[in-house]
Amino acid sequence: ADEVFNQQQLMEAKARRRVGSGSLSDELNFEVRVNSAKAKRINAEKAHEVAMFGLAAILGVPGAVFPANLELAKLEHETPEELFSPVPEPLITYAQSHRPDILQSEFSLKQTISEIKIARAKFFPTVNLLATMEGNRAGNGSFENEDFGNTVAVILEYNLFAGGANRAKLREAKAKQVEVEKAMEDVRLKVSSEVRASLAKLNSAQKELVLQRSNADLVRQNRDLVEKEYAAGLGSLVRLNEAQRDFIAAQSRLALALVSLRQAWLNLEADTGRILLSFTD
Repeated sequence: ADEVFNQQQLMEAKARRRVGSGSLSDELNFEVRVNSAKAKRINAEKAHEVAMFGLAAILGVPGAVFPANLELAKLEHETPEELFSPVPEPLITYAQSHRPDILQSEFSLKQTISEIKIARAKFFPTVNLLATMEGNRAGNGSFENEDFGNTVAVILEYNLFAGGANRAKLREAKAKQVEVEKAMEDVRLKVSSEVRASLAKLNSAQKELVLQRSNADLVRQNRDLVEKEYAAGLGSLVRLNEAQRDFIAAQSRLALALVSLRQAWLNLEADTGRILLSFTD
């Protein structure tokens, strides 16, 4: 856009100079600015190409090269839903039930409870039931009922003394349960903190985007007014250069603000665990 604007101004400067109302310095100024804009565009295109190679490598695309017809989605304007500020409590509740680290902590707690039950089982008697059935016949392959015999046995075992080993294992299992419960509490606090922090960053990104969009509109209006004044011979070349430079800077800040908003929403989805919904059928 900067290149197109200055190219247009260059053409008008050449036209004014041909009719004797323009100067060579104005023409050279816009030519320099066109070349500067071209150089920035070339560098941006190179950075984009390198980034696409890196993205293709991360995604495992053969040769780290995307097909020629594949392009990234354009940076569209924000939607009303993206400017909506979510309520933290429902998101925290969802995260406490769906975050993988929370689920892992709950599984670890269930495992320690099972270990306690296993350790406590050592204090109870064990009953083993054995049953056998045998068949034996000599000189004839045809078995009859009297050729079979069976045995049934019940064995009761009770450990009267183990030197304190069983009691020590039970205490160890209970201590591990306390440790896991404390670790689980820390994870839950961490999840709540991360969700609230992501919400705060999202709210900040939303406000920043609204501000930058308003500022970009103001700077554009100012640039247009300065351009008209310069075309009418009432404004200076320096002021037009400054107005165009401010306009390009404002547009860049607006684009970064929009990217920050999308990134803030993605981070919130990750911190709540809702991002996993993208991988479910």
